[in-house]
Parts: sequence; C-alpha cells; structure tokens
Amino acid sequence: MEFQLFKLYLISVRSYQLYFMKRIYNLIALISFTVIGHAALSQNFYCDSANGNVVIFSNYDGGKLVINIDKNIPNLKVGIVSYETDSVIFTGTYLNNVTQMEWAGYNAFNNHCPGASPVTTVIVNAPVTPVIKINPAVGYSNANGYSSIDCNYSCSTTTNQGGCNTADQIAYFFFSEFSASSLLFHYTQYGCWSGIHTISAGGNCCALPVNASAQDVTEEPAMPSPTLINGFLHIESAYQLGRIQMYDLLGNCIYNLEPKTSTIDLDMHSKPPGIYLYRMEIGNTLKVGKVVLR
Repeated sequence: MEFQLFKLYLISVRSYQLYFMKRIYNLIALISFTVIGHAALSQNFYCDSANGNVVIFSNYDGGKLVINIDKNIPNLKVGIVSYETDSVIFTGTYLNNVTQMEWAGYNAFNNHCPGASPVTTVIVNAPVTPVIKINPAVGYSNANGYSSIDCNYSCSTTTNQGGCNTADQIAYFFFSEFSASSLLFHYTQYGCWSGIHTISAGGNCCALPVNASAQDVTEEPAMPSPTLINGFLHIESAYQLGRIQMYDLLGNCIYNLEPKTSTIDLDMHSKPPGIYLYRMEIGNTLKVGKVVLR
C-alpha cells in the first residue's frame, strides 16, 4: 500500500512539473516571440530531400493529428511524439508507401483540444500495424532533455526542455526504431494539432544527434574529414563530392549544396563559435560528424 501511494506521489509530482513548465512556456509566448520556437526552421523544409524517408511530428498538447501522405516517398516511416493523447488519422494518395509507423510519449489524458480527445492514443487508417510505446527509453543522452520519450515542442538541443525531450533525442529514437533511415523532416509545435499536415509541406526542424550513430550512417576509410583552415572548412576527397549539408545546434541550415567536385572550401568567417554538424554524401556512402569553430 505504501509503495502504491509513493508511486502515485511520483506521478503527481511529474505531472505538476510538466504542467508548471507548460504555463511558463505559454507566458513567454504571450510576452514576446516564442524564444524556444525561434530555433525552428520555417516550414516547407526538407532535411534530406534526396534520401530522407523518416518524418516526425511532435508536440505537447496532443489532439487530432491528420497526416496526408500526398507525396511519393518510398518506404516512408512516420514517428509521432506527444505528452497528451493523440487521435491520429492517416490519409492520402501514397498512403501505402508507409512501411512503419510508431507513436511514443507520455499518453496523458487532458480533453482540452478541439473535439473529444481519446482517453488513450488511437491511430486510424494506418496501412501497417502501428506501434505505440509509453515512455520508452531514449537511448541518447542530452542534459537538456528527459531520459525517456514523453514530449517535444521545439527544435532546440541546447536549452532545457522542462521535462520534455530535445529534438536530437527524438531523431535518435526513431532512427534506432526504424533503422536504415534518413530524416526527411521533423515538424514540431507546442499546442494542439490542427488542420491537415501533408508530407509535401515539410517540417521546421532538422536537429540530429551529434554522434553519427543513426543506423543509416556507414563510414568508409575513403571518406574525407573536413578540416578548418584559416576560417574555411576544407573538404577534399578522392571522389566527386555529393550533397553537403551543415547545421548549427539549433537546427538552422548553414550550408546545403552539391558541389560535384572533389574539393570545396566552406567560408565559416561569419559564423559564431560553436559546434556545427555536417552531413556529407559520396556515391552511396554517407558521413555525419561535427566540427568545432572556436
């Protein structure tokens, strides 16, 4: 009996902490532009338009999430994260392209979104058997995020998320769950879902784990290592370079280009000091890593 009461006490404390965080977040949004959301990219953004086949939708408030698979993305994998319960509805011309679908979160019931929120998360019209996991372990450590998957509402990886996860934790989790996959986009927000979310609309976040441990990353000795030389990031390869993408830790895209040469120098003079993540393709090989600008 005492153990059960202690367990209930812990649940109550956790719920209160997240509720308090939610009220603070809403207050900040009213006073100024949403600081946490400032890290996100504008919508209609693809992180990896060539190979991406993982899409992620995340929020705190849950609600009715309608996903229209309106673009022909083969072997599409859909990940969803919310703290509160979701009613997920799939539709669209290319619905049968979805090969995996997983929901993860806290699954708390709070009927405040438009329409009647379900007591527990439900997924309708998925072309594959959906997987639902309650508070699974993240598997990727970030001091600003929680240790289990329960919610995400911003693209930031460097600010404390008040009991929710950082965006890189969310990306890592679904990379691990889906395996052999690259991020097409991550769309994140705080409030209740509204309207119809299409694949063609893209997302607003491309935050990835700092360590290149996603299942789609395969490194070979021939892959070059970028080197900072006099304010330029020098990349030299024995082969023609494919697409090169670089992001800061807030998920902002710094470079996105396809040089089609074996050597390139990226000008970093105007970039502030910090850690930058890069994604580099050569043929069918992908390398992901980081550089530190001091």
